[in-house]
Amino acid sequence: MPKPVVPGTGSELTDEEWQQIFGKLKEHGWPDDVVEQVRRDRKEAVTRTYVLKVSDAARYLGLSRSALAKLVSAGTLRISTIRSQYRDEKPEKLIPAKDVLALK
Repeated sequence: MPKPVVPGTGSELTDEEWQQIFGKLKEHGWPDDVVEQVRRDRKEAVTRTYVLKVSDAARYLGLSRSALAKLVSAGTLRISTIRSQYRDEKPEKLIPAKDVLALK
């Protein structure tokens, strides 16, 4: 559920800096439609949860990780491997929150 950004607490980034961030999100593996949602939300001054870790998505849906994997295999849920910005960290597997909400 989107929440309004409280005035004075939002980011102080320029439009150019935001464009760089959106480019980096796509470059690191975020799905295009999720990046576009972030872009729209920024313009509308709202915030929401955009992606969930696999374990969080499974917990939210009340499923085991293997049952969640079957939903991914069936194409019901999308999973993206998000590259870390740090060399020492493993890539993270994330599921778009809107895919999870569509199953509820």
